[in-house]
Amino acid sequence: MNGFYLVNGSEVHIDMYDDRLTIYSPGGMPDGTQIQEWNIDDIPSTRRNPILADIFGRLGYMERQGSGLGKIIGAYENAANYEPDLTPKFFSNRVCFIVTLWNLNFKASRDEALNEALNEAINEALKPEALDLIALMKSDPTVTQATMIQTLGLSRSKVQRVIKALTDDGYIKREGSKKTGRWVILKEV
Repeated sequence: MNGFYLVNGSEVHIDMYDDRLTIYSPGGMPDGTQIQEWNIDDIPSTRRNPILADIFGRLGYMERQGSGLGKIIGAYENAANYEPDLTPKFFSNRVCFIVTLWNLNFKASRDEALNEALNEAINEALKPEALDLIALMKSDPTVTQATMIQTLGLSRSKVQRVIKALTDDGYIKREGSKKTGRWVILKEV
C-alpha cells in the first residue's frame, strides 16, 4: 500500500469554486507514471487496494475495472453546456493525483448575470431623465451640459451619470470637442 495514505495531513481534499471542483488525493499513479502523459482511454487499470476492490465489487458498488475516467469525460462531452476547453483535467505526480471538474453551468450563469446587469443599466439609462436628455440633444445637437442642467433642473453629477450610461450603452456619442462638438443619437428610443 502506498505510504501517503498513512501520513497525517494527507487526506483527500475537495475544493469547490464557482467555476470548478478540484479533488486532491495523496499518492500518484500506482505504477509511478504521470496521468497527463497518457491517453485516458489507454491507461491500464491498476487496483491500489485489491482487497477493497474485491469487496466493493462483490457488494455491487464497483463497476468494471478502469471505466471511471472515460465515463467522466463521456458525461461531460454529452452535457448541454459542454465546450472542449471545459474537458475534465487530470494531473498526477509521484505525491498526488488532482482532478479538476469544470462547472458547465458557470458560463451560462455568468452570461445571465451580465445580461441582467446590462438590462438594468439600459433601464436605468432610459429613465425619464435619459429620455429628456435625448430629446434635448435631438432638438439641439450642440447643447452643452450647462444648458442641460438648467433646462432639465438636474444636478451636474446626474447629467454626467446619465450621459455616461447612454454613451456606454450605445445610445449616444459625442463628436468633436466639448465646446464646439455635437451629440449624435445612435439608437432611437
